Amino acid sequence: MPEYFLETLLASGIMIAFQFLELYLKYWAMAAEIPLWYSLNWGEAQLAPKHYIYVIPIISILLLSSGLAFAIHAQRAYMRYGSNLILASISLYNYILTISLFRIIRITSLPTTPLFSQEFKILGAPFIASLVAVYIVAPRFIELLKEKEIVTDPSIHKHPSMLLKGPSARGGGLLVTCVISILAVYFVPLNRIFISIISSALLLALLGFFDDVQNTITTKLNFLENPNVRLGIQALIISLVLFAGVTIDFVNNPFDGTLFLQEYSLNIAGTNITPLPVIITLFWLLWMINLLSWSNGIDGQYAGIIGIASLVISIIALRDIQTDPNQINVAIMGMLIAGASFGLIKYTWHPSKIMWGFGATSAAFLLAAISILTRAKITVTIIALAVPFLDALITVGRRLLEGKNPLKGDRGHLQHLLLDRGWKMQSIALFYWATTALLGGLAIFSADRQIPILIFTVFGVIATAIIVLNAKSRKQKQQQLQVE
Repeated sequence: MPEYFLETLLASGIMIAFQFLELYLKYWAMAAEIPLWYSLNWGEAQLAPKHYIYVIPIISILLLSSGLAFAIHAQRAYMRYGSNLILASISLYNYILTISLFRIIRITSLPTTPLFSQEFKILGAPFIASLVAVYIVAPRFIELLKEKEIVTDPSIHKHPSMLLKGPSARGGGLLVTCVISILAVYFVPLNRIFISIISSALLLALLGFFDDVQNTITTKLNFLENPNVRLGIQALIISLVLFAGVTIDFVNNPFDGTLFLQEYSLNIAGTNITPLPVIITLFWLLWMINLLSWSNGIDGQYAGIIGIASLVISIIALRDIQTDPNQINVAIMGMLIAGASFGLIKYTWHPSKIMWGFGATSAAFLLAAISILTRAKITVTIIALAVPFLDALITVGRRLLEGKNPLKGDRGHLQHLLLDRGWKMQSIALFYWATTALLGGLAIFSADRQIPILIFTVFGVIATAIIVLNAKSRKQKQQQLQVE
């Protein structure tokens, strides 16, 4: 990859994300027509319907994708300075486009509408704080892990799904969770719910770190090697949020109405209990933390997935601020998670300096927990994470059919299938980022009544693609065995 490739991708990606966020927050206040075509003569010729303003973020996306492609080509042609010039131009032009978009919004919005909405200001600070904190602390944290020999070396530590090419420190999940927890004390009012979420996340991060330590040469501990033991401990830790009242009390019926889970109760010794909210919430949290951790096999892959999905949840939370002011705290938590995840990307990018390790489950838990708090809008989370979600479903089904433990790792995930098809690690990571952003955007801008159709369509296409890749991979392996 060209020098400064990742920095350009992150900088422009964040600018594009803020373009969409400000449009999402301020579009309603804009005039019906806006000055867009500044190259034309002054006057009405410059005006365009306000929905044309989406041309700006679309141009930014096209500029970023095409520019990165040209930069890679220039690098391969040994045009180092040409590559750097292209990357610098991408950042500059996207900055200009971002400023232009904000200016158009400002001059065409209601007089009482500020350039940066109050929500935008509130969300920007935690995002930047967590991003900068992780970015600055990570190098020293990596050095400390290496000093303590908490490092995975692919020549020593064998695992069927391991894709490392060289030694890499373990424990990125612990760093990210600690930064989020510390900053949450400042940015989020600590009530019973948020205290339970942060406490559970820290315990999961510590559990993951212990697992990371036992997978190094510095220890002979192995009590966490059993996936069933890990699952049981995860369930105990997650029970903290259940006792705090974080439960899924209703789910939207994709065909008609809403299913209120508390209506289904059992009478035991004269006492009515409602087990469904607890059972479904426990299943949702356990499922999410494990399915997302399975999408942690490629350098740089996981940080982008968690970061982008957290941004999606933050935007969804903003929808309900008028009816539920507490949703701003959910949005802030989402921005803390997103910033911290993006801050670690540089160090997890191929070749990685640090791995998330088993502590990746803590970030997945935070994401799953705040998705419950967004007024049960977990369907949007499912759509945004459709690729890892379906990959996990198909993987579990495949392992069960093969008579294997569904929690036991192997080399059959989508990222492994793409590698077998000749994809590079960086390309696979960017594929996961792009699909998460695209599907998350579709979910955000789709009306609630369109969500069921969107779910069935997206899941059908992705499931078919993964099943076909699995079938082709199995056929290729059988052919190789016959040749041998």
